[in-house]
Amino acid sequence: MADALQACCEKELQIQLKQITETYLSFPVIKDIPCPTCLRIIPIRVYERPTEAETS
Repeated sequence: MADALQACCEKELQIQLKQITETYLSFPVIKDIPCPTCLRIIPIRVYERPTEAETS
């Protein structure tokens, strides 16, 4: 795997994962988004809906 995510990227990743969990109905979700702070590309890969235990 590449470098670990910076704090700003990790925060954006958590925001995106929460949005995917709450609003997306079909999976997999595969997208790359830029970090709004440092503009580094953040890969997002969600292959199935997370269970309740994984989201809390």
